[in-house]
Amino acid sequence: MLMADNYTENKNNCVFAFCTELVMRGWYDEIEMLFGPVGHTHNGNDAVHYIHNQIAGNFVSITPAELFTNYRHAWHSERTRPQPIILESQFAWTARYLGTKPCVGVD
Repeated sequence: MLMADNYTENKNNCVFAFCTELVMRGWYDEIEMLFGPVGHTHNGNDAVHYIHNQIAGNFVSITPAELFTNYRHAWHSERTRPQPIILESQFAWTARYLGTKPCVGVD
């Protein structure tokens, strides 16, 4: 199951091509993609986006590590403060599928 949220980068053909490859390789039998209902980003559960982008974002942060350090200013309670995760690797799936029919013209 893939929770894709509702922004356009998660609804493009390259994501669908990637999911198709996962099934074709036999890594998964099926993939179910879920998108939130229209307007779901305006409910209380997504208040964390405002805090992250506006409150924590108001502090000078040159690197991601500095932004994560500033979380303490935006979330005063350690219990509610999100734990940042830094990826060790990032894959350029769009570049992999560029030139193929599903992703022609994708930047």
